[in-house]
Amino acid sequence: QSPVVVVLEDLHWADRSTRDLVAFLARTLRSGRVLLVGSYRSDELDRRHPLRPLLAELVRLPGIERIELAPFSRAELAQHLEAITGVRLPADRVERIHARSEGNPFYAEQLLAAGVDAGDPEVALPPTLADVVLARVQGLSEPAQQVLRVAAVAGRRVPHRLLAEAAGRPEDDLERGLREAVGAGVLVADRTSGTFAFQHALLQEAAYSQLLPSEQTRLHAAYAHLLAAEPEGAAAELAYHCLASHDLVGALAASMRAAEAAAAVLAPAETLRHLSGALKLWERVPDPAGVAGTDRVELTLRAAAAAHAAGDGPRAVALAREAAATADASADPTRAARSHERLGQYLLDAGRFQDGLRARARAVELVPAHSPTPLRARVTAAMAQALIIAGQRDEGRRWCEEALAVARAVDSAEDEADILITLGLLEQDEDPASS
Repeated sequence: QSPVVVVLEDLHWADRSTRDLVAFLARTLRSGRVLLVGSYRSDELDRRHPLRPLLAELVRLPGIERIELAPFSRAELAQHLEAITGVRLPADRVERIHARSEGNPFYAEQLLAAGVDAGDPEVALPPTLADVVLARVQGLSEPAQQVLRVAAVAGRRVPHRLLAEAAGRPEDDLERGLREAVGAGVLVADRTSGTFAFQHALLQEAAYSQLLPSEQTRLHAAYAHLLAAEPEGAAAELAYHCLASHDLVGALAASMRAAEAAAAVLAPAETLRHLSGALKLWERVPDPAGVAGTDRVELTLRAAAAAHAAGDGPRAVALAREAAATADASADPTRAARSHERLGQYLLDAGRFQDGLRARARAVELVPAHSPTPLRARVTAAMAQALIIAGQRDEGRRWCEEALAVARAVDSAEDEADILITLGLLEQDEDPASS
């Protein structure tokens, strides 16, 4: 007398009788208001899974509709988590949950409930989630699990060549383990690039968690040794493996190279990540300036510039303030002036005009006025810009004129052009005919 919906969940676990029932109903339900819904997890189906023949048969029947549910996007996941918690989560927390769950709602809910997303991303998975994920790995033979553990140390994706060298196993044994892992849907082979990737990031975490600490250190060191021989392009991975194998000197050097590579392809967020990693290692490495090829103030200013380019204003301000404090403490007025000038720029960009004006005034104080230098031209020009932004146009013009005289005295065409542009904008704003 009313529509009926029959829902069969998790058909990947169905026995033969249940599969036969689904096939029977799909063929015979021709009339009546009955909707039959079956759900299954596609990543549970290896090539020999008994559900595959039924699925191939069902899609050929009329009236059957197959709906593939894609993982949540970042925006969809944010809405989902807000519906669960009743509050909008911070964007960085949603980002961390999305990165680990890859949009899988169940994984995301478990991560949220356990709170592991709010801290160190390397903390253990929640027990419920770990059991679900580990079941996929522990269902394989021991040789296949050994291959997975070695692959997990490399990360989400590993080239076959690196995996074979790090595993140190006969090629036949390695291929048997890989074939089983691919057949079970734990690994995915990419023939074009010659790599193997874990089907889901949490599968990689689960396999990695099965290693003893000594095994983790040994395998990370093996990958670091192999990557160090790569011609280029592996600095980020090398830094990760050096750090995980407690080679802090190698990690610092590789982090600097990785930052340079990221900056070369205009990736400021990645540049910031690598430079932040280098800063964390600074106090733990003997002669860090010699290893990094720069001093701490310059490194911090580079990180601040990367944060600013990546749109992270508060981080840029914090880093520039740290650079200024370090330079002040070391009694290096030149570096301190540059640091305060940059701090002023980031504060102005954040709308903190008075704070920015004070930072730039401090930069001017640190550079002697009696002898023209490119730095004096730069800090006075920056002071003029800050005053104009703060609404003190007449005072800004006076500083522009001083900066222009200094730039011409030291033959700095770049600074002169910058100052002339500022003066031109002032003239245009004051000319009634231009409005």
